[in-house]
Amino acid sequence: MTVAYDGVKTLTQHATLKKHKDSASAAALSQRMNSFFTPKGSAQSGKVSIVELVELYHSIKHHISYVAQDCSLKVLKQVITDSEIVKQMTGGHTKCTALINQVLYPYSMDLVQEGLKNEVPFSNAIDAAYKGNRKFFPVEIQYFSPKDGICHKILDFYEDSFEDSRPIKEKL
Repeated sequence: MTVAYDGVKTLTQHATLKKHKDSASAAALSQRMNSFFTPKGSAQSGKVSIVELVELYHSIKHHISYVAQDCSLKVLKQVITDSEIVKQMTGGHTKCTALINQVLYPYSMDLVQEGLKNEVPFSNAIDAAYKGNRKFFPVEIQYFSPKDGICHKILDFYEDSFEDSRPIKEKL
């Protein structure tokens, strides 16, 4: 459409076309992009983050895979349609990995360090577990806490193809 010669007449004619009217009605029915996002730092954003972390912690505690966790979140969104918090939750593999590595894991290590602050006696253990042709080693620490009793915590979980005691000793 060029308005160089007819100016307002061209604009008026364009406004009466079916294509323009369809586009205008579609735009009126569409949600704006900012309706899908919560402003950073808002109270709503904090609530969404807390619920996402709790949901992820629950999945980890019960050994639920990322795929199953993401699927259950999709079901929640379909079932609980009146909650703004549930509508804004996301739980893809990349986000779950980031939350575990940058939030939950550091926090759990802080809890272990807090439990060991008073120079309590502890022991550590390591064992090997096979999954297919891969060999994994969980590193565990056990200590006594007056508040919680005997505590078993996983410090690390690494993969190594050697069964020799030297690499295990070096890792510990």
